[in-house]
Amino acid sequence: MLERIKNLGKIEWLLIGTASIVLVASIALHSTYKQLFFSEKVSPEDVIAKVVSSSKNTRRRSPDSFEFKELKPDDVLANGDYIFSGEGSQIMVKFVNGPRIMIGEQSLIVLREIDG
Repeated sequence: MLERIKNLGKIEWLLIGTASIVLVASIALHSTYKQLFFSEKVSPEDVIAKVVSSSKNTRRRSPDSFEFKELKPDDVLANGDYIFSGEGSQIMVKFVNGPRIMIGEQSLIVLREIDG
């Protein structure tokens, strides 16, 4: 086996190198694909609140998504977003019109702005 590796020519080494680069690039693209192409941008007119603080297992899901994503301070929240807080978690949310709410542990709520 080692003898065969030692006898590889330039073309074979070039093919192995190219295949290795393609493999590494594919793995990197696969792991960052959603972040690059499917970032959940919230339209400014849909923003109804902002996360002031969050601890431990806190997540958000937009109405047009099936996946809950990590929630961090300064994240903006849109009308219809689902907010989840796990065991021992808390989330402080400040609405754009002033009020604040504290969401306790093991909660799932939907933020809705009602006209009128």
